[in-house]
Amino acid sequence: MTGEEQTGTAIVLGAGMVGISCAIHLRKRGWDVTLLEKTKPGAETSYGNAGVLSRGSVLPMSYPGMVFDIPKILTGGTDAVRFDFSALTRVFGWAPSFLKNGTKARNRALSVGLSALVEHCVQEHEALMEEAGATSHLSKRGWIKVYRSEASFEKTAFEREMLDHYGVRYAVLDPKDLAELEPNLEPIYAKGLHILDTASVDDPGALCAAYAALFEKLGGKIEIGAAKAVGEAGDSATVQLDDGRALAAEHIVVALGPWSGGLLESAGANLPAFEERGYHRHYRAEGNATLNRPINDVDGSFVLAPMAAGIRLTCGVEIASFDHPKTPKQLEAVLPKARQAFPLGDTTEDEPWLGRRPSLPDSLPAIGKAPKHDRVWTCFGHHHIGLTTGPISGRLLAEMMSGEETIIDPAPYNPSRFA
Repeated sequence: MTGEEQTGTAIVLGAGMVGISCAIHLRKRGWDVTLLEKTKPGAETSYGNAGVLSRGSVLPMSYPGMVFDIPKILTGGTDAVRFDFSALTRVFGWAPSFLKNGTKARNRALSVGLSALVEHCVQEHEALMEEAGATSHLSKRGWIKVYRSEASFEKTAFEREMLDHYGVRYAVLDPKDLAELEPNLEPIYAKGLHILDTASVDDPGALCAAYAALFEKLGGKIEIGAAKAVGEAGDSATVQLDDGRALAAEHIVVALGPWSGGLLESAGANLPAFEERGYHRHYRAEGNATLNRPINDVDGSFVLAPMAAGIRLTCGVEIASFDHPKTPKQLEAVLPKARQAFPLGDTTEDEPWLGRRPSLPDSLPAIGKAPKHDRVWTCFGHHHIGLTTGPISGRLLAEMMSGEETIIDPAPYNPSRFA
């Protein structure tokens, strides 16, 4: 995309990884930017992930054959997805579009847009970390997907085919290789897949805070407040806050993660957004045990990630209504399996953490002008890779808003593709 370069005033709604990145990149281009967040930067979705900057996330969440797993999901037969009937009405409106993307042909088509984003994920983060003085959070040891049987590993042949297609470096590991890389991992795995080009961070919340401080250092402004409606009026865009205030700027960016879809409805820009819920909890490692990089037990449906706060255990997806009470049954189910894999001790916190991920049916984010609008922009819907792709998404949106040539083709992420 090219055009006459421009700057102006902008309000970015949401100070998670995606919103902060949008604000930084707009400010770098001379925009007068206010970043609006209801609490503190990075305290919601961006805080709770596994800390993985996943270069290998080139496939959508809807996988070939997923439709045949629906009975198991609905009856509680898998720890990978827990379904609560509080979400029944909403999921039935969303699931058909999601499931139709679960073919190899659709996966290949959607991988073009996903690969373009993740190709730049580590470099874009490193650039911001250098500016923010936050490189101490970064580890470039990759991450490992582990499989408890040869048969389970063989089921991932299509994933490896796509990694090869996009030039993502990986190594197939046998039990001896796993023991050399992770000596404190129990010898229960038949195979491992070491994604070499992936990186990780040891404190996603602290990284968001460092990026927010960089934004302020660049001259940006952070305001506390919760948006409840957005719209356009003449040559400006407006946001109504739940405390009765109204703010205006030439442009507004909706980067509120799982809250984005509901807010956009107030502006008549309806997108098929859905919120997946997920849990984590931190544990001490027993004795002198260490974990050198995040480990994804594919069969066990959990991730163990070394964090500043301890070993973070994350589980799969919970499908429930947005404000359904906390029900960490998945976390409880995978904890014994995690202890089979690694010597986890006591938890370091009183309660599990619950968060929500913003998802769209094709697993691609919505980056660009909101449908039917010229001054309201969107940057959300990154499902499990918001931390990974926040900086590259923020850069892409800022380039589009500024009329610059874009680093990647923005067409796959056009919010109007669902019209």
